[in-house]
This record gives sequence, C-alpha cells and structure tokens, in this order.
Amino acid sequence: KPLAEAQITADLGRRILELPWRDGQRFTKGDLLVRFDCEELETEARAARAAWRGKKAAHANTVELNRRQAAGALSVQLAAADADKAEAEVMALEARLKRCAIVAPYNGRVVERLASPYETPGPTQPILRIVDDSNLEIQLIVPSRWLKWLREGMEFAFQVDETGETVRARVGRIGASVDPVSQSVRLAGEFVSRPPDVLSGMSGTAVFEPPTR
Repeated sequence: KPLAEAQITADLGRRILELPWRDGQRFTKGDLLVRFDCEELETEARAARAAWRGKKAAHANTVELNRRQAAGALSVQLAAADADKAEAEVMALEARLKRCAIVAPYNGRVVERLASPYETPGPTQPILRIVDDSNLEIQLIVPSRWLKWLREGMEFAFQVDETGETVRARVGRIGASVDPVSQSVRLAGEFVSRPPDVLSGMSGTAVFEPPTR
C-alpha cells in the first residue's frame, strides 16, 4: 500500500480547461494536475481590487480631512471599515483563484482519471486519483502469539503473488492492539530493496524465521 494517496476534487463549479495526465502516467511534485476556467472569477477579482483601491483612497482622504477638522472621527472609522471590507472581499476572491489550478503535492502517478476536459465537475465529484508509489509498505496480519519474538527491524521474506518474486523486507511498525476474535495483530513492513515491477495493490505471503532461542 502507498504511504500517500489522494482523490482530487474541487468545489468551484467551473469547467475544466486542462487535465494533462492519464491513467498510469508519472508526474513530479509541482506539476499541474487540473486547471479550471476562472476567467469570470478573475474579472471579479480585478473589480474587487479596484474597489479596494478606491476605499483606501477614500479612507486616506477622510483621515486628512479629519486632521484639518473638516471630518469627524466617526467618518474616519466608517471609511476604515469600508476599506477593510473591500480588502476582505479581495482576499476571499484571491483564495478562490488559487483553487483554479491544482498542482501535484508529491511525485507520483495517476491511478485513475475520472473526468475530462471541458466537463464541469460537481462539488464532490472526483477528478483524479493519485498515488505516491515511491515508497510502498507491506500490510500484514500475523498471529498475536508471534509478539513474543517479533521486533521492529526484523527481516522477513515476502513472495509477491503477481510476479512470483521473493524479496527481502523488514518490520517497520507493530500494531498497537490485538484482535481478540482472530488472535492476530497487524504489522507494517518496508522493502529492503523494492523491485520496480512491484505495484500498489499487489498481495503476497510473508515468511518469518523466528529466533531459535
């Protein structure tokens, strides 16, 4: 199982312009995964910035009038509040604009592309499933009685069903609790040296050699 995987969604309700990666393709951290059509949102942001500049200028003017005793303190406070509100609207729009492009959070591969360019996905509709396959862990279930001799760092042989290869691995973590019904415990193993053809989702059998004493 990969240590990192994600399902990419978006709540913008905007049309997809770019979706460059297909199933199985590799990408690098920072690569563009999805770009949305946000032209209307960018226009709103430009208008909001212009309004903010106007409110800041009005506030500065009111401060100057107050200094000359031509405007009261309440007018200054109201102008400052208007400028703060305009700034908040700009920040909210810019936060939405940042979601118009989704970049890769890590090096990885596309597991499945679930949308297409020019579609408008809904708020919960998945667009991509991605995985960081650079570091896979082996999830194991072993008898709880093995806890008498199992230790983190202990090596074992792992035979991969899909490829028939036997590779060396080691115990990375031991589960914090025992299943009382099956009297088993979960382990997480890590490859000592992982063959390139071992993929996420494969299964296999682990063989341990317990200490003789």
